[in-house]
Amino acid sequence: MAESVVGFLLEKLVLVVDQEVELLKGVRNEINQMKDEFQSIKALLRDADAKVAIDQGVKEWVEQVRDVAYEIEDVLDEFILSHHQTGGRQTDSHDVQGNFVRSIASVFHSVIHLFTCLKVEHEIGTHIKHIRIRIQEISNRRQRYNLSSTSCIVKLNNINTNLKRDPREDALFLEEFQLVGIDGPREEITGYLLKTDDATTLGVVAIFGEGGLGKTTLVKKVYDSSKVEGHFPHRAWITVSQTFDAKNLFKSLVKQLFPELEGAERETMELIELKQMLNANLRGKRYVVVLDDIWNLDAWREFKNAFAIDNKSGSKIMVTTRFKSVADICIQDYGNIYSLQRLNFEDSFKLFSKKAFKSSIENASSCPELVLKNRSVKFLKKCDGLPLAIVAISGLLSTKQPSEWDQIYQNIGSLMDTSIGSQSQLEDLHLVISLSYNDLPYPLKSCFLYMCIFPEDYSIKCPSLLHLWVAEGFIERRRHMDMTMEELASLYLDELIQRSLVQIDSMDTRRRVRSCRIHDLVREFIIVKARDQNLATIITIGGDHGESPLLSGIDYSTGQKPQRQLSITCSGRQDTWTKVLTENSRSLSHLRSLFLFMPYTGTYLVHSSSTAFLSNFKLLRVLNLQDAGLEEFPNPIVNLFYLRYLSLRRNTGISHVPSLVGKLIHLETLDLKITRVYQLPVEILNLRHLRNLFIEHFFTLYQGVKLPVGIHNLATLEKLVGVDADDKESGVLVKELGMLTQLRKLGICNLRDEDGVQLFASVQKMKYLHSFRVSSKSKKFLHSNSLSSPPVSLKYLHMAGSLDELPSWILSLQNLEELHLSYSGLKYDPIEVLQVLPNLMVLGLHYGSFEGEELSFAKGGFPRLKKLLLWRLGNLNKVKVEEGAMPVVQCIKFSKCYRLEEMPLGLEHLTTLNEIEHQLMPQSFIDRLNEHCWKTGHLPRIVRY
Repeated sequence: MAESVVGFLLEKLVLVVDQEVELLKGVRNEINQMKDEFQSIKALLRDADAKVAIDQGVKEWVEQVRDVAYEIEDVLDEFILSHHQTGGRQTDSHDVQGNFVRSIASVFHSVIHLFTCLKVEHEIGTHIKHIRIRIQEISNRRQRYNLSSTSCIVKLNNINTNLKRDPREDALFLEEFQLVGIDGPREEITGYLLKTDDATTLGVVAIFGEGGLGKTTLVKKVYDSSKVEGHFPHRAWITVSQTFDAKNLFKSLVKQLFPELEGAERETMELIELKQMLNANLRGKRYVVVLDDIWNLDAWREFKNAFAIDNKSGSKIMVTTRFKSVADICIQDYGNIYSLQRLNFEDSFKLFSKKAFKSSIENASSCPELVLKNRSVKFLKKCDGLPLAIVAISGLLSTKQPSEWDQIYQNIGSLMDTSIGSQSQLEDLHLVISLSYNDLPYPLKSCFLYMCIFPEDYSIKCPSLLHLWVAEGFIERRRHMDMTMEELASLYLDELIQRSLVQIDSMDTRRRVRSCRIHDLVREFIIVKARDQNLATIITIGGDHGESPLLSGIDYSTGQKPQRQLSITCSGRQDTWTKVLTENSRSLSHLRSLFLFMPYTGTYLVHSSSTAFLSNFKLLRVLNLQDAGLEEFPNPIVNLFYLRYLSLRRNTGISHVPSLVGKLIHLETLDLKITRVYQLPVEILNLRHLRNLFIEHFFTLYQGVKLPVGIHNLATLEKLVGVDADDKESGVLVKELGMLTQLRKLGICNLRDEDGVQLFASVQKMKYLHSFRVSSKSKKFLHSNSLSSPPVSLKYLHMAGSLDELPSWILSLQNLEELHLSYSGLKYDPIEVLQVLPNLMVLGLHYGSFEGEELSFAKGGFPRLKKLLLWRLGNLNKVKVEEGAMPVVQCIKFSKCYRLEEMPLGLEHLTTLNEIEHQLMPQSFIDRLNEHCWKTGHLPRIVRY
C-alpha cells in the first residue's frame, strides 16, 4: 500500500509543480528534489511490500515512507488552501477606480495578503527542508534491507493489456462456484424445504459451515429454484450479519412478503408494530424466509419470535451461520441441519481449472499440460478444499505465465513458514488473499483497499464506486486519453473481479455489472490492511447488536496517526451521526473522505447548523451524505476547497442549492438525485471540472431541474441527467448542449415542441454519446426525424413523445442494446423495423407507444433480444411469435394490456424463456398462460408483480 501512496504523491507533486508555478516558486527546487527521491524509493516499494510480513525492519521502513508521504501531501494541501483563501481578498482595477474608501481598503488587503503569503511561503520552505532531510535518511536506510528495484510502468502496461476484454463474454464472472460440487447439497436442502408431514410448528433449515464455503451461494440457488418458488407463494430474504438494524430488516421483510401494503405506513412503524404486523399477516400462509449470516443467538431470537410458531401450512425458515451452536439452537423446536463441507479434490480441481485455465465445467478436469496439473495440485493442497481460497489463488494464476507459478508457490510457502505459531484456517486464507493483494499494481491496491468503507454485505453500486475511485485520484489521469476516467476505472474493477477479489452481486440484461460486493472474509482482510496503513476507520452507530463504541479504538492523544477516510454506518436516529462528528471534528481534520451509510426513511431531521463540524474538514475530497436526513443544503460544504465528489442523494429535505456552490472549483461529481431541488444557481457554471451532474427526481420522465443559460461552459461534462427543458430560455439551452461534445449520457425531460429540432441537431454533435433519454412536454411531438446522423456509439435510447413513424435513422444504430418507446402513438407494428437491430437486448413498448391491435415477431428477428416489455398497450389483443424469432429471449413482461386476453401465439417456440411477469392483466390471459405452460411441459417462471 505504501507503493500506492507514493505513486499518488508523485502524480500530485507533478501536478502541483505544473499548476502552482507562481505560488511555489520559492520552494519549487525543493519539491522537484523530493519528487526525484521518491521516484527512486517507489521503485523499491513493490519488493518491500512483499517482504513486510516476514521482515519487521522492512515493515518499519515502509511505514516511514508512507508517513512522510502523507505529511508532504498535508503540507502542500494546507499551503495551497491558505493561499487561495487569502487570495480572494486581492483587488482588481475596478475596485481601485471606485470610491476612495474602497480603494484604501483594497490596497490595505493587498499588503496584508503579500505579507501573509511571504510568511506562509517561508514556513512551508522550512517545513519542506526538514522533510527532505527525513526522506534522505529513509532513502539511505533502504540499502540494509536488500530491496530490489522493479518497474511499475511495465506492470501497469501488462495489466491494462489484460483488461482490454469484454466482461460479458467471461462466463466465470457470475456465480463463480455455484456449479461446482453444488448439486448434492442443493437437492438435499430443497428436499428439507418441500417436505410435508404432520408437524404443526414452523420448520427451520439451518446451514452451517466456516466462512468461504459458499453457504449464501448455495442457499440462493435453492431459494431461486422454480420448485421452491412454486411451492411458497410468499418469499423473503434478508442478510443479518454481525451488526444489524432490526427495524430496517423487518421493514424489508414486510415489503418483500406483502408488497401491496402501503409503503408510507410501513416506514413510520416502530419495531414492535412491524413484528406484530408480520406475525398477523403470515398466519395461515405458506412462506419461506431466509435469514442469511446469523452470528449469535440474540439475533436468532430477535427474528424467530416474529413468526407464527403454530404454523400448519408447511412454512420454513432457512438460516445460514458459521457456528454449529447457533444452528443447533435454531432447529431445536423442529427442523433440519446441514453441515456444508469443503470441496473434495475432484471438485476443487474443477473449480481451480475453471478459473485458472478458463475451462468449461464439462472439461474442467483437464489441464493444458501435465506439468501444469502437477503445479495445480500443489496449490490445491494449500487451499484444502476452501472455495474462496481456490478462486482467489486461481484468479491470481490466471493473470500469470506458467513460468511464474513456481515463484508464486514459493511466496505462499515463505509467508506460511515465517508466521508465528500454528496458523488457523482463517489465517491461512488471509495469507492466500495477501498473496493476491501483493501482486496487484499500486493503483489496483488502492482501489481494492478502498472498498472496506462499505458496510458488511453491502451491495455496492458500480457507477458510484467508479466515480469515487476517480475522485480519490486512484485512476491515472494522463494515460488512456481516448477513454474517460470512469471507463478506465471500470477496467480496474473488471481486473479485481477476474482475480476473484471482488464478487459480482448483480448484472443487468445487457450483461453489464450493475453491483458488486466483497466477501465477508475478504472485507475483514482489507479492513485490517486499511487500518494498518492509516487509510480508513470503520465505525457503527446505533446498531441493535454488536454496536461499536463511538469512534472506538481511535485515540489521537496517544500518538495514533489520523486516518484518511472515515466510514460511518448509522442505524439509529438520523441526527446521531452529526453528534459523533461534532465531538471528534478536531481530531479528524486530516480527513480526505467521509462516508455515511444510513437506511432511507424519507424524513429529514438534520438542520444545517448541526453540520458545522464540516468546516474543520478543510482537506476533504469526497463527501457522501446520501440518505443523511438533511433538512437543507449544509452551508459549510461550500468552503470545502478540495471537494471533488459530493453526493446528497435521497435527502428529500434539500430544495435549494446556495449560489456559493460555485466556490467548489474542483468538483467533478455532483449527485442531487431524488432531492427537491428544481433549479440550479447560475454559479454552477463556475464548476469547470464538473464531469457528472445527476439531478433527476424519483425516476420519472417528467420531473427535472432547470439549468442556467451558459451550460456550454461546463465543457468537461460527461453525464448530465435530469435536465428540465420547459423554460422560455430552453431554446438556448438545447443549442448549447451541442457544445458539450464529451457527453456520454444525457437525459432531458419536458422538451418543448419548438425545441425538438434543435435538440436533435445538438445530439448529432455528440460522437461519444452512449445513453440518451428524452421526453416531450405533455407527450407532444418529438422531431426525431430531424436527426440525420445519430451517434454511432449509442447503446441506450428512450424516447417518450409522439412519433408519426419510427425515425429512419434508428436502423443505423448497430450498437444499440436497449430501446424504450413511450407515448409514441405508432399506428403500424414497429416490430417489423426494429427486429433487424443486430445487438438489441432489451425492448420496451410503453404507455400507448403502439396503438394497433397486433404485434408479430418473425423468424430470425431480434437475434440477441433477452427481455421484452409490453406495458399499457390499450388496443393490443394479439401477439404472434414465429418459430426462430427471439432465439435467446429470457424474460417477457406484460402490464395493463387489458384487451390482450389470449396468451401469445407461438409461445412454445421460445425455448430459452425462463420468466414471464404480469401485472393487472385480464384473468383469462393468466389462466390460459398457466394452462399452456403445464400442457407443454415448458415451465418458465410466472410472476405476478
